[in-house]
Amino acid sequence: MENEAVSEPNFTEMQLDALKELGNIGASHASTALTNLIKRDVMIDVPDCFVCKVEKLPDAFGDKNKMVVSAYFDAIGPKTGHIIMILPVDMSMILTDMITGTEHVAGREFTEDDKEMAAEIGNILVSAYLSSIGDFANVMLLPSPPSMAIDMLGAIMQMPAQMAAQNYDYVVVIKTEFKYEGDSFPGFMLYIPDPDTQKILMTKFGIE
Repeated sequence: MENEAVSEPNFTEMQLDALKELGNIGASHASTALTNLIKRDVMIDVPDCFVCKVEKLPDAFGDKNKMVVSAYFDAIGPKTGHIIMILPVDMSMILTDMITGTEHVAGREFTEDDKEMAAEIGNILVSAYLSSIGDFANVMLLPSPPSMAIDMLGAIMQMPAQMAAQNYDYVVVIKTEFKYEGDSFPGFMLYIPDPDTQKILMTKFGIE
């Protein structure tokens, strides 16, 4: 991940630590919910968390040609916004096979069952993250039903970048890492708060 994408506002190290802690709280809740769902231990870590301008998102990540599955949610409540879960396709299929009790076959095709399971996993993760952000900002945020997509990372990242024209200036990028049986799979959560929630978060972090 290229942190050169980090832009205004200028967060202090303490503020970024607080932002990362929000991600860790959400990840902890999500790990518990996911473990309960698949009956196996899956750890979710948050190795990095940062803020960048929405229009810089397409250049903020590594291999743009990597195939990923994304689940896009609207945040519903007194305040709104958008949140997107992005997972590597291979990790999504592994989770599907664990949930369904199917032996995983590397290199198999992504199926409709995978898509449905990715939506369920996305709902679990996004609900956990929105809960931690909502508790911090003292607003209620609930996820809408997801809109799913499977595409190259570069193509997926174009959609949130287009929101720059809709008065959405900044995105909170929560880098996640799924750990299962010695393997590690990177993923991302992108939270794009509406302008009012942006102001609340900036005030909470001491940035006017």
